[in-house]
Amino acid sequence: MVNKLIVGWLDHREAKLFWLEGDDVKREKRIKSRAHGRHDHGGWSQSRFDRQRRGDLKRYYDDIIDAIGRSRESLHLVGHKQALREFRNRCEEDAEHLLGRLHEDNKDEMTDAEIVAYGRKKMR
Repeated sequence: MVNKLIVGWLDHREAKLFWLEGDDVKREKRIKSRAHGRHDHGGWSQSRFDRQRRGDLKRYYDDIIDAIGRSRESLHLVGHKQALREFRNRCEEDAEHLLGRLHEDNKDEMTDAEIVAYGRKKMR
């Protein structure tokens, strides 16, 4: 049985991370993305928009990696498939220390309580 882990929700707009120890939530962190969802044809070329979005998402994933830090807990992320894949790719580039502990599961929107319950279930 695992006693401690990090569980979180991840999409392109926001990450919600919870550090669980036993049945307690020891810490909670929310990270907002600065990436725009789509090009609105307002003055930027599509290629410039795509470059800006990629840079914004890279910074967003780096913020998540920084929040997790060098902790040794198992990391369980749920969320949108594309965002999870992009986060894994970012870890492969600059945060290989997370890859051995990273577990992903594609899920629809979840409340904070559902995310924590998912994490508690993974501890059993």
